Amino acid sequence: MPIQQTALDEFCSMLNLLQPISGELENYILNNLEVKILKKHKRIISCGDKDSRIWYVVSGTLRAYFPCETFDEVDTEHTTKLMSEGKFVISTIGFFSNEPSFENVETVSESVLIKISKSNWLEMHRLFPEIYFHSHAIFQEYFVLIGIREFMLRQNDAKKRFQILNKYFPDLQNQFSEKYLASFAAMSRGTFSSLKNGNYNMRTGKAK
Repeated sequence: MPIQQTALDEFCSMLNLLQPISGELENYILNNLEVKILKKHKRIISCGDKDSRIWYVVSGTLRAYFPCETFDEVDTEHTTKLMSEGKFVISTIGFFSNEPSFENVETVSESVLIKISKSNWLEMHRLFPEIYFHSHAIFQEYFVLIGIREFMLRQNDAKKRFQILNKYFPDLQNQFSEKYLASFAAMSRGTFSSLKNGNYNMRTGKAK
């Protein structure tokens, strides 16, 4: 079976797990949504661009980031989101407000994505009101995870941020390098490595 067909079938299966969809909606998805197979480090959203698409990750990994002064002298970027299989990617300000994105989004590994244009998204809701249930569930998870990360970043202690990362994002350490994980949790790679290896000194903020 072609990878495009397989990807769209997996997307429909995900929706069916939330709540069964009609045959008509499934046919619309199969006939109108686009599958993209992207190599590593391929940018799909650029900072400053108005991007009103929604992307679904069938396989692979992606990150959102922006240039800044960061926690490692060697780094010039701050990772704000890490996304993998089964997650959605969206420039919220671009999609909802038609404003330029604050972030770049690129693939970390070779990825298979489903691209949903805003016109397709709106048309699905107009033709198939059943999709409102799925939209609510999708955006609820998306914004809950954003809220958890914001809470994590408010913790002054790196160990607390590391604990929150492990509790609420348990799969990330198997999918992303320490470089991206440390940036995502607002700490240096050295601190992250010390916490991971259990030799972090809370008093000095350094490895024991």
